[in-house]
Amino acid sequence: MLVNNCQADEKTSTELRYIRSFGADNELAPPVYMLPSPNSPFPSRVGSEYVTIELDVFSENSPAMYAILVHCNADWTEDNNAFLNDPTKTRTSNFEWNAAPTASRYFTFRGTLRVPDNQTKILFGGNWKIKIYDYDNRTDIPFAEARFFAVDPLATAEVQLFPDVYTPLQGITPTAYTIDVVTQGSNRLFDLMQNTAVVYKNHRWMEPIVITSYDDEDNQKKWRYPYMTSVTGTISFLKRFRVEKVPTENEYRVFDLNNTAFYPNASQIARQRMTDLPRNGSFIMPDNDGAFYARFVSAAYDEYLPVEFVFDPEFRGASNRDVFVVGSCNNWNPDRNWVMSYNKEKRYYTLRAMLRRGMHDYMYVTGELNSDTGIVEKLDYTEYEGNTSISNNSYLGVVYYKDQNYGGFDTIIAIGSSNPNVSIQR
Repeated sequence: MLVNNCQADEKTSTELRYIRSFGADNELAPPVYMLPSPNSPFPSRVGSEYVTIELDVFSENSPAMYAILVHCNADWTEDNNAFLNDPTKTRTSNFEWNAAPTASRYFTFRGTLRVPDNQTKILFGGNWKIKIYDYDNRTDIPFAEARFFAVDPLATAEVQLFPDVYTPLQGITPTAYTIDVVTQGSNRLFDLMQNTAVVYKNHRWMEPIVITSYDDEDNQKKWRYPYMTSVTGTISFLKRFRVEKVPTENEYRVFDLNNTAFYPNASQIARQRMTDLPRNGSFIMPDNDGAFYARFVSAAYDEYLPVEFVFDPEFRGASNRDVFVVGSCNNWNPDRNWVMSYNKEKRYYTLRAMLRRGMHDYMYVTGELNSDTGIVEKLDYTEYEGNTSISNNSYLGVVYYKDQNYGGFDTIIAIGSSNPNVSIQR
């Protein structure tokens, strides 16, 4: 999960090109580390024995970097608890660096880090940040940052989807889902301590849908989202976290840069073979559930290509909001670098960017760029992409528990996943 594309400090020539995280060696797996618990009565199919962080950089010399793991609360604020963030157990420099192909000019090295490793130990469940620092750039600002989940399996989590409707802002179909995250745990868990679940769609880890029983004013402000939510039941039997009226949206577009016949090298701009048009339920190619997939890219062609996105809104015309390219190319976390330009004469949107060769899932999304913070707000995936119940997007449900040990912290006790057609995890 990419948090930000940190710019290189002026004191160093090293620049970040791309960072991503995934489970073990599976690019399609969510970045979920499952704490060892051989005697747990609550096994889960969602989770891996380690998490892989992969980053591409442009650097004149072989990079020298280290990473610090920081435990976070359920809202991703960093936990200052010294017991959880013991520097003797949460710092590592075990990056494996490989040189880019000789022809590559956009990036020069790819680093891979696996956590936990022989330098780090993850003893507690919860949200974790990986903050990467450059030895050659003496600053407190991380060079790059990523996120992952660690699960201490003390309960089960089942994600259930039910048809629903909502009132869309645009003239699109009102199809939606009611999503339940149903949990059941052991009698030794206190019911009041299990009060929050978060739903994530596909690999869009920066767009949490929070369901909580917190009722004080500060937490209401913290967890304010435009959905109806409720929490019922008790954990010793069944506890149900429900969110209503979540738009189903469409399946993702796919930009397949694997084909070296269509896209031979970086000397020419790559475009889709036909201009992208608005759609509503039309899928040309199955997507990868929001993930970037590069497994079949050979080492000789493993580079970045200049790409131009060309989007023709046709009869719908230009939006009165900003239009962005959002997808695996920016980890579903756009900024001002991904806003498209509208040509009034030709009446279409364009954007040029550098994309790593492989298969990218993406969409054309409207939103509002906050000029002060640089954050894109009020994203709408349906204005141009449509909204249809035949899409097969997956949802991940993460269940939190307020552990009272070590002064109290948010741990994750269960995780589950499902999609409209097949239940992936019970």
